[in-house]
Amino acid sequence: MKIAEPTTAITDYILGILTAYWGIRLLQQQVLATTFWGIGFLSLTIASVLGGTAHGFRPVLSKAIHAVIWRTTLATIGITSATMVIGLTLVRMTGILKMIIIVTTSFLLIGYLILISFKDEFIYAIIGYVPSILFVLVVETITIFVNDRDPERTSAIWNLIAVGLSAVSTTVQAKKIGISKNFNHNDLFHLIQMLGMYCFFRAGMLF
Repeated sequence: MKIAEPTTAITDYILGILTAYWGIRLLQQQVLATTFWGIGFLSLTIASVLGGTAHGFRPVLSKAIHAVIWRTTLATIGITSATMVIGLTLVRMTGILKMIIIVTTSFLLIGYLILISFKDEFIYAIIGYVPSILFVLVVETITIFVNDRDPERTSAIWNLIAVGLSAVSTTVQAKKIGISKNFNHNDLFHLIQMLGMYCFFRAGMLF
């Protein structure tokens, strides 16, 4: 059986393997914040495996199976965004503000999962993903300026590098910037995403 988009499928699967490994490493820390961070990684693992399957085996997938894969992918993107916001909140916030952010994020995730069960446009995933990245950007920038202790500052720096890589990967995807015909924008997106998730992993290990 011929794979429709072999490079895209392979890079998606490699991303899935890496995020699974990093997610397990985070869960092994047995810290509540890194547990949420690890869940986010494992959720992205599911999205990567499903994405690779959709790209590689699209010609033989029925419409029903493809629809299930797509909606599940959208769900995992939302879960990743929400759990990483909660994880970061647990280590950077205190008091009532921490509780407000966690509760709000939880309700927004529930609302998002209900929404995509009826509407499967990717724009809803973007609407959920971009604010999460901006949240990390703002919180970690503040952390660097107001916190003079390591490993907090080092963790924040890793997160900011990850945010920068996420912005680059999103630009590559949106503008369809590829290296060659056999390594298109999706493949380059996955490659940059691997680097970004590694930085998020390094940040999480310092929580």
